[in-house]
Amino acid sequence: MFQVIQPERALYIQANNCVEAKDWIDILTKVSQCNKKRLSMYHPSAYLNGHWLCCKASSDSAAGCSPCTGGLPANIQLDVDGDRETERIYSLFSTYMSKLDKMQEACGSKSVYDGPEQEEYSGFVIDDPQETYKTLKLLAANVHTLEQEHAQYKKDKFMKTKYGSQEHPIGDKSFQCYIRQQSESSSYSI
Repeated sequence: MFQVIQPERALYIQANNCVEAKDWIDILTKVSQCNKKRLSMYHPSAYLNGHWLCCKASSDSAAGCSPCTGGLPANIQLDVDGDRETERIYSLFSTYMSKLDKMQEACGSKSVYDGPEQEEYSGFVIDDPQETYKTLKLLAANVHTLEQEHAQYKKDKFMKTKYGSQEHPIGDKSFQCYIRQQSESSSYSI
């Protein structure tokens, strides 16, 4: 589990394993590296029962007690490929979309009906099921929008592709595979 600290509250994210957690932390560290409001200190524990478990500070907005990870010295130039990192984040969301959907159902059940927690999510507490539900719904909608735009792009590219052009010369095996894939996944023909 790790924290993403936002101005209004800390977001706790639980990964399936340490490798997945490291992937998330690496991506988020790179993406937020240029954030001028990036904090240098944080609370490594949760805020429960009116105080932080790490330093016992009573205010939920108290300054952190431990240095944040992932900071780079100021003299290092960081070259972040925003498109690539965004694609990695999208890939993680689309890979685990079924789990996010189940979690959204659990939040909906808990907030609307105060129903029982599903076994898959009984290992951790959802503090604010309504906000979590809204966030998950927004994530799902954005992933769906990206999938639609990507499908439209592929369709447009397929329609504009000319066999025998300089980009795809006659006899190009990769182009033939591309055509075969597109004709299998689409009702359009050449």
